[in-house]
Amino acid sequence: MNFFNRTMFFLHRLSGTIVALFFAMWFLTGLVLIYHPYPRVDDRMKQAHLEAIPDSLPAIEPFLNKIDGTVKHISVHQQLGQTLIELNTSDKDYTFCADTTQRQKAITEEALMQIASRWVEGTPVRKDTIYDREQWVLYERFKSEMPMVHLTYDDPDKSELFISINTGEVHQWTTRRSRFWAYIGAIPHKLYFPFIRKDLDTWKWCIYIGGFTCLIAALTGLYVGIYVLVRRRLKKKVWENPYKKFVYRWHEFIGLGMGLFMILWGFSGMFIMERIPQWIAPYEGDYTISASRFWGRKPLPLNAYKLDYTQLAEVYKDIKEVDWTHFGSVPVYAVVNADSMVYIDASKSTPEPVEVSPDEILKCAIKVISQGKSEGGSAHGHATHMTRTSLSEKEKADTVSPSRKETPAPKIEKSDCSIELLTAYDEYYSDRDNEYPLPVYKVDINNADGSRFYVSPHTGEVRYSNHNRRVKRWAVTAIHYLKIQALMEHKVLWTICIWTLCLGGAFVSLTGAWLGLKWIKRSIKT
Repeated sequence: MNFFNRTMFFLHRLSGTIVALFFAMWFLTGLVLIYHPYPRVDDRMKQAHLEAIPDSLPAIEPFLNKIDGTVKHISVHQQLGQTLIELNTSDKDYTFCADTTQRQKAITEEALMQIASRWVEGTPVRKDTIYDREQWVLYERFKSEMPMVHLTYDDPDKSELFISINTGEVHQWTTRRSRFWAYIGAIPHKLYFPFIRKDLDTWKWCIYIGGFTCLIAALTGLYVGIYVLVRRRLKKKVWENPYKKFVYRWHEFIGLGMGLFMILWGFSGMFIMERIPQWIAPYEGDYTISASRFWGRKPLPLNAYKLDYTQLAEVYKDIKEVDWTHFGSVPVYAVVNADSMVYIDASKSTPEPVEVSPDEILKCAIKVISQGKSEGGSAHGHATHMTRTSLSEKEKADTVSPSRKETPAPKIEKSDCSIELLTAYDEYYSDRDNEYPLPVYKVDINNADGSRFYVSPHTGEVRYSNHNRRVKRWAVTAIHYLKIQALMEHKVLWTICIWTLCLGGAFVSLTGAWLGLKWIKRSIKT
């Protein structure tokens, strides 16, 4: 055996021994993660636990005279039994109680307990105040929400709540069941250990190094597997597995079958939190464009809202929150009611769901691309509805793109764009749980980045992609999650594929760990 082959054997044994158990953990916990994600309080949960505004909606006009400056945002919601009106200007935020004889209630300990009672029945058996992120409130966005009160309950679910003392907003809710699945799924798989996850750079490097080591083990393993098979063929003139012992034989057999997949999975793991390098897929403009930037952050004048918002109470029952927003030049009321969120065209005389025209969408797309690079934004596709809870989630996204200096961009003309209405998912706009809204308009822009938008005319949700993101879609997302439209359209087939690959990868990894231990024992003896 020459030097190169000996080196490949050594590298495979060394890297495989080091990373085998880690790789097996990734495969097995990944299966758990598919069905039991890391606990989080999302917008829907927050909206479901909001208080309903009683009877009718209060008039806004009397409060507009009490503020200075141009109004940028208006919100009406219920908190602690009071209907509150929030008015935001460039310089100051105002909060008024709709009953002008009352003041807004302070967030006292009693108020926190009242908020908590909407989430969990009963009295907490333990109450702690936390000042730093911990296991269930790890994300960077929680820094600004500290301190929080941590409430532990003795209810059948063993619930735990985390509530901001300053705002009274619930940021996390876990149960015994969700914590159990997180401990054997999301936490080890995503390395959500506080000593790692609290430092974003450390966490990213751990994922990168782990993925790289797995890649080396898989690459050398595939080479070694093919080498011993070819050597057997040259020696005995027959294609056969040269190993007789069970573990060796099946590690070789399944390893060859899984080799390419494990190489790709190791590669995709390295880049799961990173952009594809520019030398592979260059881009010149924005990497992300948020929905708020797409529609325009400059507020519309209040006289654009022709519809008297109090009429909403005649159509929608149990309204919990109303926010003034806009989709381009279309004024919109975002309404949270008993069981859903709806967007109403405020330019009409009667409450009607909004439907943004393709011309308006095209105009916004051209404008945002022509503006050139700007600050990074969330590409999660949230609409620009300014609900108190949704805005908080969007502004405090877990991963924030670095700020960029604005640079000139080529002027985009309408002739450089195409727009079409999609009534079904395509390869770059799809979701395994079918939660992305349909129909959407797909806007393609003929620029160097191959910019593309998917825009919902009814909810204002925006998803952006370019050449680099589409390369990552195949190099990372399609491989790591099997997010391939042809598979996701057949859920049984997708399930069979993901289980087969994960269990096959886990078997190769576990047998590799066993063989690695035997190699270490032999090395010690010699």
